[in-house]
Amino acid sequence: MLQVEQLTKSFGDRVLFSDISFSIERGQKVGLIAPNGTGKSTLMRILLGREPQDSGTISYERDIKQAFLPQLPDLPETGTILEACFSPYDPVAQLTLAWEIAVEAGDSQTMERLLPEMEAKGAWHYEQRAKEILGALGIH
Repeated sequence: MLQVEQLTKSFGDRVLFSDISFSIERGQKVGLIAPNGTGKSTLMRILLGREPQDSGTISYERDIKQAFLPQLPDLPETGTILEACFSPYDPVAQLTLAWEIAVEAGDSQTMERLLPEMEAKGAWHYEQRAKEILGALGIH
């Protein structure tokens, strides 16, 4: 799914990592654990193409979708907490968000249009689970 070969990244004289190689296969779960300031976030930005590496290659399996949850998310200044929780990379999350917006606006035409897709994709469970999690955190 992901192949990294001889990846190197430095900032001036400070070498964050040098010639690292690894692969991640479909279905594997991976944790990246290291002290603060050692390059974990930089590595993630490089893997996502948001920052260049000094050398090395990164190869993704064809048609793979990438998503990244940053340490400090860029949250919108307006809207609801529920809206901020729905990933722009998840079509079911976006469908659920569209439903929530239509309900709050009392937009019955949009709700009627979205209803079959909500049913087909099981989006009711998604919305309910998000609300349960927020409720458990004391956020409403």
